[in-house]
Amino acid sequence: MAQIKKVLEIPVSRIILGEVPTVPDSFGFRTDLQDLMDSLQKVGQLQPILVFEGANGKYEVLAGRRRVMAFVQLRARTIWAAILDERVGVDEGNAMWLSENLVRKLHEDDIRAVMDVLLKKYGSVKALVRETGLPLEKVQRYAGPS
Repeated sequence: MAQIKKVLEIPVSRIILGEVPTVPDSFGFRTDLQDLMDSLQKVGQLQPILVFEGANGKYEVLAGRRRVMAFVQLRARTIWAAILDERVGVDEGNAMWLSENLVRKLHEDDIRAVMDVLLKKYGSVKALVRETGLPLEKVQRYAGPS
C-alpha cells in the first residue's frame, strides 16, 4: 500500500479531484462547504490533504476533497498536502478514503456508495476486510442494502 513520502505546501491550481472516492454527487458530497470555509478562515488548515502525483505535474486528491473545494471557493493559492510515494488505483484509493472517513460523521449514503464499489471488486465482506484492512464491524454496517 502507498505510503506518505513528504508533506508540502502546493499550489491549489495543481490539484485535481480525480476518480476517488466513487461517490455520486447526488449525495451532497460537494455541497455544504460554508461551515468548513468558516473554520478554515478562523483556524486554518489543521490537517493536510492526501494526494499522489498525477500527470502533467498535477496532484490527485484521495482524502480532503471538501477542503480543496473550500480552498478553491476561498481563492487560496496553496494548501498543505501529504504526498504518497506512488500512484494509487481507484480501488485502493476508495479503501484509503473509507479508512479516513469512517471515523468522521459522514452521510451514510456516501459511505455505502464507496463500500458497494469495493464489495463488488472483492466479492465478499471477508475478502474486502482482508484486502483493505478496514474494520469488519464497519464493513458489515455499511456493506449491502440499507
